[in-house]
Amino acid sequence: MNQNREIIEAIKNARKAKGLSQTSFGDLIGLPQSHLSKIEKGSVDIKLSSLIQIARALDLEVKLVPKKALPAVESIVAGFPRDRTAPALSVIRGAQKALDHIRHAAHIPNNHVDVFEQIDRALKGVQALNYDTDAYVRLEKAVSPILHINIPAELPNLIEGLNDNSSETAKLVRRLARVAKNLRELRNSLVHRHEQADLLERPAYSLEDDDD
Repeated sequence: MNQNREIIEAIKNARKAKGLSQTSFGDLIGLPQSHLSKIEKGSVDIKLSSLIQIARALDLEVKLVPKKALPAVESIVAGFPRDRTAPALSVIRGAQKALDHIRHAAHIPNNHVDVFEQIDRALKGVQALNYDTDAYVRLEKAVSPILHINIPAELPNLIEGLNDNSSETAKLVRRLARVAKNLRELRNSLVHRHEQADLLERPAYSLEDDDD
Protein backbone atom coordinates (compact mmCIF):
# COMPACT_ATOMS: atom_id res chain seq x y z
CA MET A 1 0.00 0.00 0.00
CA ASN A 2 2.83 2.41 0.79
CA GLN A 3 4.07 2.03 -2.80
CA ASN A 4 0.71 3.33 -4.01
CA ARG A 5 0.70 6.40 -1.74
CA GLU A 6 2.20 8.77 -4.31
CA ILE A 7 -0.39 7.74 -6.91
CA ILE A 8 -3.22 8.01 -4.39
CA GLU A 9 -2.11 11.50 -3.33
CA ALA A 10 -1.93 12.59 -6.97
CA ILE A 11 -5.51 11.37 -7.51
CA LYS A 12 -6.79 13.09 -4.38
CA ASN A 13 -5.04 16.40 -5.19
CA ALA A 14 -6.29 16.37 -8.79
CA ARG A 15 -9.86 15.73 -7.63
CA LYS A 16 -9.72 18.60 -5.12
CA ALA A 17 -8.13 20.91 -7.70
CA LYS A 18 -11.20 20.40 -9.89
CA GLY A 19 -13.48 21.24 -6.96
CA LEU A 20 -15.05 17.77 -6.91
CA SER A 21 -16.23 16.09 -3.73
CA GLN A 22 -15.81 12.34 -3.37
CA THR A 23 -19.55 11.94 -3.94
CA SER A 24 -19.72 14.07 -7.10
CA PHE A 25 -16.56 12.50 -8.54
CA GLY A 26 -17.83 9.01 -7.68
CA ASP A 27 -21.04 9.77 -9.59
CA LEU A 28 -18.96 10.96 -12.53
CA ILE A 29 -16.94 7.74 -12.82
CA GLY A 30 -19.56 5.31 -11.57
CA LEU A 31 -18.02 4.44 -8.20
CA PRO A 32 -19.76 4.78 -4.83
CA GLN A 33 -18.36 7.43 -2.51
CA SER A 34 -17.54 4.78 0.09
CA HIS A 35 -15.29 2.90 -2.34
CA LEU A 36 -13.61 6.09 -3.57
CA SER A 37 -12.95 7.02 0.05
CA LYS A 38 -11.25 3.65 0.61
CA ILE A 39 -9.11 4.18 -2.50
CA GLU A 40 -7.96 7.62 -1.29
CA LYS A 41 -7.21 6.24 2.16
CA GLY A 42 -5.19 3.42 0.64
CA SER A 43 -7.29 0.80 2.39
CA VAL A 44 -8.10 -1.05 -0.85
CA ASP A 45 -5.82 -2.06 -3.69
CA ILE A 46 -6.89 -0.10 -6.75
CA LYS A 47 -7.41 -2.09 -9.95
CA LEU A 48 -5.52 -0.99 -13.05
CA SER A 49 -8.77 -0.51 -14.98
CA SER A 50 -10.14 1.69 -12.18
CA LEU A 51 -6.89 3.65 -12.00
CA ILE A 52 -6.99 4.42 -15.73
CA GLN A 53 -10.66 5.40 -15.52
CA ILE A 54 -10.06 7.70 -12.55
CA ALA A 55 -6.95 9.27 -14.07
CA ARG A 56 -8.61 10.08 -17.39
CA ALA A 57 -11.61 11.61 -15.63
CA LEU A 58 -9.12 13.96 -13.94
CA ASP A 59 -7.31 14.80 -17.22
CA LEU A 60 -4.38 12.58 -16.24
CA GLU A 61 -2.80 9.65 -18.04
CA VAL A 62 -1.25 6.45 -16.72
CA LYS A 63 1.97 5.67 -18.61
CA LEU A 64 4.98 3.43 -18.08
CA VAL A 65 8.25 5.27 -18.60
CA PRO A 66 11.83 3.96 -18.68
CA LYS A 67 13.40 4.23 -15.24
CA LYS A 68 16.27 6.31 -16.59
CA ALA A 69 13.78 8.81 -18.03
CA LEU A 70 11.93 9.24 -14.74
CA PRO A 71 13.92 12.28 -13.49
CA ALA A 72 13.22 14.12 -16.75
CA VAL A 73 9.51 13.25 -16.61
CA GLU A 74 9.24 14.35 -12.98
CA SER A 75 10.96 17.62 -13.83
CA ILE A 76 8.48 18.31 -16.62
CA VAL A 77 5.51 17.46 -14.41
CA ALA A 78 6.83 19.68 -11.60
CA GLY A 79 7.01 22.63 -14.00
CA PHE A 80 3.57 22.05 -15.50
CA PRO A 81 1.01 24.71 -14.49
CA ARG A 82 -1.35 23.35 -11.84
CA ASP A 83 -5.08 24.00 -11.85
CA ARG A 84 -5.64 26.04 -8.68
CA THR A 85 -9.22 27.13 -9.39
CA ALA A 86 -10.78 25.21 -6.49
CA PRO A 87 -8.48 26.66 -3.79
CA ALA A 88 -8.82 30.09 -5.43
CA LEU A 89 -12.60 29.91 -4.99
CA SER A 90 -12.03 29.02 -1.34
CA VAL A 91 -9.82 32.11 -0.94
CA ILE A 92 -12.52 34.27 -2.56
CA ARG A 93 -15.19 32.90 -0.21
CA GLY A 94 -12.91 33.60 2.75
CA ALA A 95 -12.31 37.16 1.54
CA GLN A 96 -16.06 37.74 1.12
CA LYS A 97 -16.71 36.46 4.65
CA ALA A 98 -14.00 38.71 6.07
CA LEU A 99 -15.37 41.67 4.11
CA ASP A 100 -18.88 41.07 5.48
CA HIS A 101 -17.45 41.06 9.01
CA ILE A 102 -15.69 44.37 8.38
CA ARG A 103 -18.85 45.81 6.81
CA HIS A 104 -20.91 45.11 9.95
CA ALA A 105 -18.23 45.87 12.53
CA ALA A 106 -16.64 49.06 11.21
CA HIS A 107 -19.76 51.26 10.86
CA ILE A 108 -18.40 53.10 7.83
CA PRO A 109 -20.45 56.28 7.05
CA ASN A 110 -22.97 56.01 4.22
CA ASN A 111 -20.99 58.24 1.89
CA HIS A 112 -18.16 55.70 1.95
CA VAL A 113 -20.00 52.36 1.88
CA ASP A 114 -19.59 52.18 -1.90
CA VAL A 115 -16.07 50.83 -1.29
CA PHE A 116 -17.68 47.60 -0.07
CA GLU A 117 -19.82 47.42 -3.20
CA GLN A 118 -16.69 47.89 -5.31
CA ILE A 119 -15.02 44.93 -3.62
CA ASP A 120 -18.21 42.85 -3.88
CA ARG A 121 -18.27 43.42 -7.65
CA ALA A 122 -14.54 42.76 -7.95
CA LEU A 123 -14.81 39.47 -6.04
CA LYS A 124 -17.65 38.35 -8.30
CA GLY A 125 -15.50 39.25 -11.29
CA VAL A 126 -12.53 37.14 -10.22
CA GLN A 127 -14.79 34.28 -9.14
CA ALA A 128 -15.60 33.40 -12.75
CA LEU A 129 -11.96 32.86 -13.80
CA ASN A 130 -9.65 29.85 -13.97
CA TYR A 131 -6.48 29.86 -11.89
CA ASP A 132 -3.05 28.36 -12.31
CA THR A 133 -0.41 28.64 -9.58
CA ASP A 134 0.74 32.13 -10.62
CA ALA A 135 -2.81 33.52 -10.74
CA TYR A 136 -3.62 31.89 -7.40
CA VAL A 137 -0.62 33.54 -5.72
CA ARG A 138 -1.62 36.91 -7.17
CA LEU A 139 -5.19 36.45 -5.91
CA GLU A 140 -3.95 35.64 -2.40
CA LYS A 141 -1.82 38.77 -2.43
CA ALA A 142 -4.72 40.93 -3.65
CA VAL A 143 -7.14 39.83 -0.90
CA SER A 144 -4.56 39.53 1.87
CA PRO A 145 -5.25 43.03 3.29
CA ILE A 146 -8.91 42.09 3.90
CA LEU A 147 -7.93 38.96 5.80
CA HIS A 148 -5.55 40.88 8.07
CA ILE A 149 -7.79 43.81 8.99
CA ASN A 150 -8.57 43.96 12.70
CA ILE A 151 -11.40 46.26 13.76
CA PRO A 152 -10.45 48.11 16.97
CA ALA A 153 -13.23 48.33 19.55
CA GLU A 154 -12.97 52.14 19.53
CA LEU A 155 -13.24 52.48 15.73
CA PRO A 156 -16.91 53.58 15.68
CA ASN A 157 -15.95 56.56 17.87
CA LEU A 158 -13.56 57.76 15.17
CA ILE A 159 -16.15 57.98 12.39
CA GLU A 160 -16.62 61.73 12.72
CA GLY A 161 -12.92 62.15 12.07
CA LEU A 162 -13.18 60.46 8.69
CA ASN A 163 -11.92 63.54 6.87
CA ASP A 164 -8.81 63.42 9.03
CA ASN A 165 -6.35 61.33 7.01
CA SER A 166 -4.74 60.12 10.21
CA SER A 167 -7.94 58.55 11.60
CA GLU A 168 -8.19 54.77 11.72
CA THR A 169 -11.47 54.86 9.81
CA ALA A 170 -9.98 56.87 6.96
CA LYS A 171 -7.04 54.49 6.80
CA LEU A 172 -9.45 51.55 6.62
CA VAL A 173 -11.40 53.11 3.75
CA ARG A 174 -8.20 53.79 1.79
CA ARG A 175 -7.00 50.23 2.41
CA LEU A 176 -10.29 48.77 1.17
CA ALA A 177 -10.16 51.02 -1.90
CA ARG A 178 -6.72 49.64 -2.75
CA VAL A 179 -8.06 46.08 -2.43
CA ALA A 180 -10.88 46.88 -4.88
CA LYS A 181 -8.37 48.41 -7.30
CA ASN A 182 -5.99 45.44 -7.07
CA LEU A 183 -8.81 42.94 -7.64
CA ARG A 184 -10.00 44.83 -10.72
CA GLU A 185 -6.47 44.90 -12.11
CA LEU A 186 -6.08 41.18 -11.41
CA ARG A 187 -9.31 40.36 -13.21
CA ASN A 188 -8.41 42.49 -16.23
CA SER A 189 -4.96 40.90 -16.40
CA LEU A 190 -6.28 37.34 -16.23
CA VAL A 191 -9.08 37.99 -18.72
CA HIS A 192 -6.55 39.46 -21.14
CA ARG A 193 -4.24 36.49 -20.64
CA HIS A 194 -7.06 34.01 -21.28
CA GLU A 195 -8.11 35.89 -24.42
CA GLN A 196 -4.54 35.81 -25.72
CA ALA A 197 -4.31 32.08 -25.03
CA ASP A 198 -7.60 31.44 -26.83
CA LEU A 199 -6.37 33.44 -29.82
CA LEU A 200 -3.14 31.43 -30.05
CA GLU A 201 -5.06 28.16 -29.88
CA ARG A 202 -7.47 29.04 -32.70
CA PRO A 203 -6.71 27.36 -36.06
CA ALA A 204 -5.21 29.51 -38.79
CA TYR A 205 -8.23 29.20 -41.08
CA SER A 206 -10.42 30.72 -38.38
CA LEU A 207 -8.17 33.76 -38.17
CA GLU A 208 -8.31 34.16 -41.92
CA ASP A 209 -12.09 33.88 -41.94
CA ASP A 210 -12.34 36.75 -39.46
CA ASP A 211 -10.67 39.07 -41.97
CA ASP A 212 -13.48 38.64 -44.51
